[in-house]
Amino acid sequence: MAKRITRCALLSALLCLISPICIPIGPVPVSLSLLAVMLMALLLPLGEALTCVGVYLALGSLGLPVFAGFGGGVGMLFGATGGFIFSYLFVVLCIVALHKTGKYGSHMGCFLGLLVSYACGLLWYCYVATPVSFLTALMVCVVPFIPFDILKIMLAVWLSKLIKAKIQ
Repeated sequence: MAKRITRCALLSALLCLISPICIPIGPVPVSLSLLAVMLMALLLPLGEALTCVGVYLALGSLGLPVFAGFGGGVGMLFGATGGFIFSYLFVVLCIVALHKTGKYGSHMGCFLGLLVSYACGLLWYCYVATPVSFLTALMVCVVPFIPFDILKIMLAVWLSKLIKAKIQ
């Protein structure tokens, strides 16, 4: 039990520490939060990974500056990037479901999780930023992030393998 609590605490702390670091390139910044979410989903069982994301969401909604750009509060969850933040729960589900299914299961899980994150974030952005066309939202919320997110997938898979090899 203590081992599970420690893992959750460490990975929740990682998510809270690296998520605020971002590069503001528009209404949706480039952040490292998705990397931390992918890493925790690759390292932890489903319940623990969802707990970590839940802790992150709770701390952020209480106003702690754990979201991109050191933002916090319920307003961030319901603002333009809220769909991306809430999508982390679904990203975890995708990754945990696929990452043990074969040689490239981790990559496929992260890729599917990324697509789910894009869909949630894009649809929420279209809703909040009305009136904005779907194509404009796509160009603001998805296209600029593709290269960064592919790198995050590769880094998360590599780091998870490295960490698993060190702790076993």
